[in-house]
Amino acid sequence: MSPFGAIEAGGTKFALATEDAEGHICARHFISTKDPATTLAAATMRTRNRSGSICRRSGAMAWSLALLAMLTACGSAEKASQPDPMPTSYTIRKADLYAASPADICRAKDAAFLNALVQRVSAALPPGTSSFDFVDFRADVPANGKAASAQLRFRTSGPDGAEVTMYASGPFNPQTCVVGPMTGGIGQGPDDPNAAVSFNEKGN
Repeated sequence: MSPFGAIEAGGTKFALATEDAEGHICARHFISTKDPATTLAAATMRTRNRSGSICRRSGAMAWSLALLAMLTACGSAEKASQPDPMPTSYTIRKADLYAASPADICRAKDAAFLNALVQRVSAALPPGTSSFDFVDFRADVPANGKAASAQLRFRTSGPDGAEVTMYASGPFNPQTCVVGPMTGGIGQGPDDPNAAVSFNEKGN
């Protein structure tokens, strides 16, 4: 019988636990509750970085499935009234995540849009990355008809524990809200002269 993964989502912390086939809790971890994107990314990265015993490896998979179920439930909730459907450039900041209704077209269409994007990026980060703090998301839709792009910025800690600002950017279809394969690294964005590319997303 496979181990179970459990998540308790609270107002101050997320509790992650793994129970083996005999009913013993063999792993437990707590994550401080912040905004939805940051909290779910931290939980995902915790499962990805787990290694060692069979219980831990199987528990990580169970945690990932539990997180996917939470994202699916979030996306199936009743949608708020949609903003102007015309494609435009916009920015989603951390404070916007607490608004009662989204002001951007993509989250109005799909409540899980941003969370799903964060999960993609966190899964592509180099091994050893241990935290994720959402900064902002920017959709750049040029008025001259040139190709649109999307950029996600966040704070994270590498294997050495040093906190840095990173970005992930990729092509963006403003009509369908689909973000193509993303490339990113340390820096404020791809146009940052000091940016250093450190990861490429595969297969999305």
